[in-house]
Amino acid sequence: MGMDSRFFVTREEFNNLHVDLKQLQHVQNTHAEKLLRLDRRQIDDAAIKAAWPPFPNILGGTPQHGKLGFPRPT
Repeated sequence: MGMDSRFFVTREEFNNLHVDLKQLQHVQNTHAEKLLRLDRRQIDDAAIKAAWPPFPNILGGTPQHGKLGFPRPT
């Protein structure tokens, strides 16, 4: 029995596939690192918010007073 020609790839095609797979792996690793950093940041943010339960207005971002009138430098 001979080799089935439907599954034959050239060396160039194989090398291109190899390069593509390496690039895909790099992108996946980069995304995994970004997700890990975002998870850590979310945990850190939650810990900071948990440390301020008596002051919900500060963390809520809703100002309770009007604009502060700082004098402009002359």
